[in-house]
Amino acid sequence: MPRSVVPTGLEGEDMPTNRIVVIGAGCAGLSATYTLRKHGVEVITFEASDVVGGRCRTVAEDGYEFVAGAGSTEPQWATTFEYLAELGLLDRIYSIQKQRYGFVRNGKVRTLFVGGNFRETIKTLPENVKFFFTGIPWKTYPQTLKAFVALRRYMNLVDTENQEFGALAEISNTSAEDFVLAHGGREALEWVFHPFLSTMILARPKDISVVHPILLFSLMKGMRSMEGGLGSITAGLYERVRDCVRLNTPVTKVVIEDSRVLGVETQDGFVESQRVVCAVDAVVARQLIPDLPEAMHNALATCKYSSTYYYQFGLDKPLVEQQDTPFYVVMIPAGEQTVLDFASLGSNSRDKPVVIVPTRGWEDEKLAELSEEERRRLVISEVQKICPAFPDEPKITKVFRWDRAINLQSPGQFVAIQDLLDNHLHDVSGLYLAGEYLFPIACTEGALATGKKAAETVIDDLAGAR
Repeated sequence: MPRSVVPTGLEGEDMPTNRIVVIGAGCAGLSATYTLRKHGVEVITFEASDVVGGRCRTVAEDGYEFVAGAGSTEPQWATTFEYLAELGLLDRIYSIQKQRYGFVRNGKVRTLFVGGNFRETIKTLPENVKFFFTGIPWKTYPQTLKAFVALRRYMNLVDTENQEFGALAEISNTSAEDFVLAHGGREALEWVFHPFLSTMILARPKDISVVHPILLFSLMKGMRSMEGGLGSITAGLYERVRDCVRLNTPVTKVVIEDSRVLGVETQDGFVESQRVVCAVDAVVARQLIPDLPEAMHNALATCKYSSTYYYQFGLDKPLVEQQDTPFYVVMIPAGEQTVLDFASLGSNSRDKPVVIVPTRGWEDEKLAELSEEERRRLVISEVQKICPAFPDEPKITKVFRWDRAINLQSPGQFVAIQDLLDNHLHDVSGLYLAGEYLFPIACTEGALATGKKAAETVIDDLAGAR
């Protein structure tokens, strides 16, 4: 049935039917838009909210920089570093080679120093020896070793060079918790794997397939942070494509007929387009595309996410005056009765220090019953239990609520998404998916890389149609 074309709101023009539509101006959407524009392809991007960057943006207020999402990257991520170079941001990247971790035990925080040169290793030896004897239960060490030996067997099957991960399918339905209990033990789960995974993914080991930590350990090449936050990347991409991004314009439906995209419905009406890049999370993608073929719908339905109230506090002065490293994260074992997931108490800024404290998603029901101020007071009081120097009233409080913070790669997702990528990604002509859920692990590179790949596929298809 014929449909009317609505105005784009860009330079007073109507929407050409051959213009590509991108849904979402987060990492994946901006990456797709930027790639299309670089190749001279007409594109319009619809963003439902009034901000860009999604879960990767930086909010500045009163001289403080609040990171609304991802805080670090890794040196092997090709798309991330390609964009850093093209945006002139490479000089803002720095390596985090020295780190201090705190572990809460019996109401006290025991610290462990990692990295550094020989002199720093000697200097922090008393701290680390004390941690070895008092930081975590003795049983944790042999159990963790046994668990890592078992993990290593599967890590050896991973071809990181060619990103061939099919050998992991056989254990992909096993949760990280079940794997560690089977091959390590309860203490290893409580004191090592829970703190690590809850810090990295904001979730419990029982919610995550063991494939996720296997790939995290296999692909890990070091930690890099960025002055101004990783949001500088999405901000830089946006500056180059802002003329074709429409904020506050939610897409309500991707219209499909006879397994072919016809366009999208927006609040202003129908927008014709033969090619649509859907660059939102898997949950929203299923909502926007109700007519997805069953195989695609079922694959996206396996994608689950962690959730959090992502608190950040701007302080008058740093909480820790450690000259060896400003990186200081307190990791919290599973059995600790708290709503806190972890607490990043260190800061690179001495003048405008920011403390980051996400809440546990599995405590959402309890936290949702509180008022905004009650919830803030609870978080502050629990931070003070592990850091008595934390002030009763921080200078600034920021909280970012993420109903879907990080893709978990729950048991069942790995095989389903691999099948989608191999066999069903193009079951709908003109529909291109992008998002971290299509990448081996949850990270900003996953969103940027899949957005770029979706755009490149569009470009190839356009060339083939000529």
